[in-house]
Amino acid sequence: MQYKHQSVRDFVAAMQRGDQAEAARIAHDISERHKRGTAAKGELSELSWANAATPLGRK
Repeated sequence: MQYKHQSVRDFVAAMQRGDQAEAARIAHDISERHKRGTAAKGELSELSWANAATPLGRK
């Protein structure tokens, strides 16, 4: 699947390589920006879909 937001693509890449700490950091950053109202439109929703669709890889 193609994701519009670079942050979500970075999240998916971290998940695929098994870097759970980096994926969590990116997800937290998106969530915090959403709370402050500075996240891009649809970014949190796209993150949610990416999280559901991307299994954690192995390091």
